[in-house]
Amino acid sequence: MRFKIARTHIIAGEYISEGAQLEIQKIIDNLSTASTFPNKLKETEIIHSVCQKGEMKKVKLTYVDIYLENHNGEIFLFDLKTAKPNVGGFKEFKRTMLEWIAAVLARN
Repeated sequence: MRFKIARTHIIAGEYISEGAQLEIQKIIDNLSTASTFPNKLKETEIIHSVCQKGEMKKVKLTYVDIYLENHNGEIFLFDLKTAKPNVGGFKEFKRTMLEWIAAVLARN
């Protein structure tokens, strides 16, 4: 078995820190104005640095379609889409991905 945990249709978490919410908004704003380019590793590091800062806010996130965790503790989250999203859809999709990261890091 390649993954320690493999689940479908799960909730990434129920809480996101205020610090993570602020950083997620900054990332979205910078991408929207083309001030920065997408960089998953850097974005994850930014969120990780604030995942416990400030009040923990209860959030209702969309479900993760596929959740995988390997034996090294690496987590992979997938959202399955049927069509290419438009620009507005991309922003919401990106926000969802960043919020999932924040929720998972807040738990761990």
